[in-house]
Amino acid sequence: NIAAALPNLFIETIVFFIAFYIISFTLPNIKQGFLSFFDPSTHKRVETVMANLYKAIIGFIRGQMLISFFIFTVTAIGFHLLNVRFALTTALVVTLIDFLPIVGAGSVIVPMAIYDFFKGEIFLSIGLLVLYGLLIVLRRSLEPKILGDAMGIGALSTLVSMYVGFELTGLIGLILGPSVVIVYTALVKEGVIKINI
Repeated sequence: NIAAALPNLFIETIVFFIAFYIISFTLPNIKQGFLSFFDPSTHKRVETVMANLYKAIIGFIRGQMLISFFIFTVTAIGFHLLNVRFALTTALVVTLIDFLPIVGAGSVIVPMAIYDFFKGEIFLSIGLLVLYGLLIVLRRSLEPKILGDAMGIGALSTLVSMYVGFELTGLIGLILGPSVVIVYTALVKEGVIKINI
């Protein structure tokens, strides 16, 4: 099945990069086409909202990379202290998988702990589970703060928007949720949306 999927994956990758390359050249035209849907008097406000959204997306990527760095560092140190073979390589795999919210680091560490338990290495098994618990606490405590600062919205707003977005639309909601909050905040600052109770 994997071998059969490789040609399609290769073609999709090539198409993606070609499309990315073409879009990068036509981006100014796309921007002007998008602005043409709005009244000329509102172009400055729309551009401000788009600039805030761009900063938020870059901030989200930067924040996720910073969180992944912390996860990798803690995992590598933990594996080294527990004498796990190929500690750095395994820590890198855990970090890459931890980036996926549905899968998470537990899909690697928990099976490792179960395997070591049945091998009779109780101390290593318990140590891996403790490390997994530490990674959960680390991610849940760092994510709202780092992403909130990077994206320009509060930690609580980031946490709630990511959770609601994920529940409604899945993985894409992790970016879409905070993006909606950022656009809303920008529209309020620009006076497009006025809510007075």
